[in-house]
Amino acid sequence: MHKLLILLFIFPAISVSSQTIEGTVKDTEGRILPFASVLVKGTPSGVTANQEGKFSIHLSPGKYVLDCHYVGYATSSKQITVDSANQKVNFVLTQQKLTLKEVVVKKSAEDPAYEIIRNAIKKRKFYQTEVKAFQAQIYIKGMIRMINLPEKIFGKKIPEDDRSEMGLDSSGKGIIYLTESVTKVSAEEPDKLKLEVVSTRVSGNNGLGFSFPAFLSFYDNNVNIADQLNPRGFVSPIADNAFNFYNYKFMGSFFEDGNEVNVITVIPKRNYEPLFSGIINITENDWRIYSCNLTLTKKSPRKLCKCIF
Repeated sequence: MHKLLILLFIFPAISVSSQTIEGTVKDTEGRILPFASVLVKGTPSGVTANQEGKFSIHLSPGKYVLDCHYVGYATSSKQITVDSANQKVNFVLTQQKLTLKEVVVKKSAEDPAYEIIRNAIKKRKFYQTEVKAFQAQIYIKGMIRMINLPEKIFGKKIPEDDRSEMGLDSSGKGIIYLTESVTKVSAEEPDKLKLEVVSTRVSGNNGLGFSFPAFLSFYDNNVNIADQLNPRGFVSPIADNAFNFYNYKFMGSFFEDGNEVNVITVIPKRNYEPLFSGIINITENDWRIYSCNLTLTKKSPRKLCKCIF
């Protein structure tokens, strides 16, 4: 059960005596990198930065190595010593430098991405059942922001009191829903799942957003995110029938932790079908999904969603 966790997940290290390590993740141009992952090397602990690229994690005294990951950027590592004081640790990530493999150009030769995807599809079932059980403590933050609330809906003007209650500014912009929760999760194949809610906070309409952990796997043919988005699910870029739905383009490869990672652009063949678009990274030889940055847009059915793993 090789599962990936959607959206903002944190696996914090918690102890009786701990210090706060906080910082910001940016690129070399000074742009923030939202939802970057900061992991404590050699442990299952880590944290996900928020939409402003800021992160915070609690660690007990000792020496640690923090690894910062973001899709499309080289991993950055920093060694820290935690004592009796809080610390600031900022990360600046550089974009991955891709190299193109030497290929023999022939008439009507297909893009190298297709052979990589074929190999990944062959390994799909193996990785789908590789993990039999796992435990995690998950932090989820969901937010819905209104871009523009019209003056009238179906010809009826929206009262100013209602606009004010939703927390919108004069232009109709603002956050109308916010949820945060910390949940302990234990899962075991084939169908055992235990959720223990540690804390939760909800502001706004309870019918919106995610309030519980959502598990998904791109090793499934159909990726089920939530019924609110699409009850049918979305076709995985490495589904058995993926070539009926997607085109692929090989962008190059990079090396990280001794692995060669192939970078492939995923392109839907048709609009308004349950399909992803974006980047999927697959390791050479073992054909495992290394990471991905896939988007569901208004040209996909129902809703807009961005998934970074």
